[in-house]
Amino acid sequence: MRKAASRFLLTRAMFAAASFLVAASAGAAIGAAPDACALISTAQVSSALGVTVNPGKATLPGACQWDQPGKPGESLWTLRVNFADKDRWKLAATTPQPGVTITPVAGLGDDAFYYSRGTQLTSLSLKKGDTAVVVRLSGGKGSIPEIEAKEKLVAQQIVNKL
Repeated sequence: MRKAASRFLLTRAMFAAASFLVAASAGAAIGAAPDACALISTAQVSSALGVTVNPGKATLPGACQWDQPGKPGESLWTLRVNFADKDRWKLAATTPQPGVTITPVAGLGDDAFYYSRGTQLTSLSLKKGDTAVVVRLSGGKGSIPEIEAKEKLVAQQIVNKL
């Protein structure tokens, strides 16, 4: 049990670090990073997730985060949306990695895919023109298919603004 918890935390930390690097490289590549918080409203996020969330806050250049309010220790949702460097986006979409499943998603922008690792982590990446965005939902209680469905609802709102 302790080993599984450690593996989960390590995987989560690696995923967070990768998201940070993608967001940071996007900011560096495009100069003044676009406002990810402007891609979707708090009301749209709340509707897609089925819970009330706090207003989005910029966490890095080109990245925004919405949190479900609650008490420490509760399973609360966190949604992160960030712009991604289009070349790194393509690399993530086409480079096989151990334990990672890439699943194409039809009907979102020019190209989209789910990036899943095991039964705990998933994100939805989409590209429209030269703009790439990553949507990642974490924290709350839900299966990977449930999380992916919520990520897709968010992405469907975002793609119209790209």
